Amino acid sequence: MRPRKSREDRHEFFVCTILTLMKRTIEKSCVICNVSFFAWRDTQTTCSLSCARKLPRKKKCYHVIRKRFDCRCSFCNEQFKGKKDQKFCSKSCFHKWELGNINRSPKTQEHREKIGISQRNVLKGPQTKEHRMNISLSKKGKKFSEEHKQNLSKSKIKTMQEKFVFGGKQEEYISLKTNERNFAHSSYEIRRMKFLDNDKRVIFWTKNHKIVIEYELCGVIRRYLPDFLIELEDGRKIIEEVKGWVRNKDVFDAKVKSAIEFAKKNGMEYRVLFANDLEKE
Repeated sequence: MRPRKSREDRHEFFVCTILTLMKRTIEKSCVICNVSFFAWRDTQTTCSLSCARKLPRKKKCYHVIRKRFDCRCSFCNEQFKGKKDQKFCSKSCFHKWELGNINRSPKTQEHREKIGISQRNVLKGPQTKEHRMNISLSKKGKKFSEEHKQNLSKSKIKTMQEKFVFGGKQEEYISLKTNERNFAHSSYEIRRMKFLDNDKRVIFWTKNHKIVIEYELCGVIRRYLPDFLIELEDGRKIIEEVKGWVRNKDVFDAKVKSAIEFAKKNGMEYRVLFANDLEKE
């Protein structure tokens, strides 16, 4: 059992506590009764709770104060404070102005056509009559001319050659022999690239050869880009095509036939390598 402190010890402890607390307090005067007191916080302004209840309560402001500008009403011509570029001082002025300036009646077909033409010119820009006629005919099933198809094919091939654009997955590979950036369109091509870099008989190889071979299928002339152009030590040049599998045999046969003829005319060789032949010399 703890021994009970004497009266003198308790009085001494009480005095020390009061002195310590007084050091932490701030002497102020009450804003209601003007009595001096020791405040525990800087924000305390009253000496007691009864005085605090007599303080006027602050109203909470739920509205955002916006900046107002000097405006002039377009109907009554009176000056007022409002938002920036506000044209009317009240709804009544707007409704009075609306009666003589806005047509609320049902619009005629001619009026609707005029609105459509004006909006079309705003959104798409003015179009010539010939241009609109061509658009209309193309939507009715008019087909592209052969010359137009050839131009589209050439532009697509040029884009693929210059910008390395391909519809499928691409992977960048930098040749160890030429330091040239090439893009592989399959894992089989990556394997073949690595083998060509390590093959001592190969002097030069690239995918950026810009060779385009034309072939005919079902009476339509198409274009074909082979995968690799390889140059060997003995001076031979080989055009290579790497295949994982053959999707369309007719297209494949037509490509191979035209490629062999192209290679013979230009003093080169052509060969197709499948998955099992990628490490072939």
